[in-house]
Amino acid sequence: MPAPPEARDESVVVTGIGVVTAGGQDPDALWEKYRAGVSPGGPYRGLRAAPVEFDPGRWIPPRERRRMDRLGLLAVAACHEALVHAGLDAHDRVGVVLGTGLGPMRSTEEFYLPVLASGSAAASPAVFPNTVFNAAAGQVAMVLGAKGPTSTVTAGHAAGASALSVAYDLLRACGPRRRGALPGDGRPLGHGARFL
Repeated sequence: MPAPPEARDESVVVTGIGVVTAGGQDPDALWEKYRAGVSPGGPYRGLRAAPVEFDPGRWIPPRERRRMDRLGLLAVAACHEALVHAGLDAHDRVGVVLGTGLGPMRSTEEFYLPVLASGSAAASPAVFPNTVFNAAAGQVAMVLGAKGPTSTVTAGHAAGASALSVAYDLLRACGPRRRGALPGDGRPLGHGARFL
C-alpha cells in the first residue's frame, strides 16, 4: 500500500476587512467602539436600530448607483474596503461570497406592495432584479471587477459566518492540484484565489 501523501499547508487567511456600519466605517473605528462598550443606534420608528448613514458616491459611480438597492450599495462599499485593506484589486482570481440575513427587503417590499394593491400589471421590471437574494453579490462582482465564482448565503444572523465557511470551503476545494470552481479560462482557483 502506498504511503499517504505529505500534508500540505493549505492555510486560508483573511487578508482584508471592510465594514460599513453605524458603529464605524473602517475596522479600527468599529473595534474601538466595541472595546469602549459603545452601542450604536437607538430608538428608530418604535424599534432599536442603528441605521447606517454613508455616501455611496465614495465607492460607486452615479450610473452604477441608479440600478442598486441599499443592500447592493452597502455590499459594494464593504467589499471595496476589504480589497483596499488587503492591498488588492479584483481580477479573475477573486470571487464573491456574500452573506445576507434578510436579503433585499426594501426592494422586495417596493416590488410586491404595488402588486398586492393593484395586481400583476403594477409589477416594476426595473425593481425586480434587486429582489433576488444574489443581486448584491452580482453587483459587487460587476462594480469591482471580480471574475471568480459568485455566491450568496442566507442564514439569518449566521449569514456572515456561513459566508466565511463557504468561501473557506471553496478555497480549500480548489487547491493547486484540484479542480473545482473555475474562472473563465479553466485554471483552478488554488493559490492566489481570494473571495470578498
